[in-house]
Amino acid sequence: MLAKKYRLPVQIALKKRYRSLKSSYFSVKILPGDLEYSRFGVVISKKTAKKAVDRNRLKRIVYDLVGTKKDDISVGDYIISILPPAASLSKEALKTELLKLLT
Repeated sequence: MLAKKYRLPVQIALKKRYRSLKSSYFSVKILPGDLEYSRFGVVISKKTAKKAVDRNRLKRIVYDLVGTKKDDISVGDYIISILPPAASLSKEALKTELLKLLT
């Protein structure tokens, strides 16, 4: 699990200017960070996964990945949106797709 220090309050961050990266499974918004470490927020809609259990599972997978790779990712604030096609991917496929986008 990602420590609270590295979590980004998504509602506040969406009001700032950002750079965007997109794949068929994820959309990543990169905001300039004013801290010496990166922070991450994950957004997933009901359209992506109907059940809260599935949405939370996808969030846990993403938070687990960024928690282990946060030192390899450049400093900034990241908002990771999980798109509907990602719900059908396996855990390993999700991790490889997100790593391609973040590094």
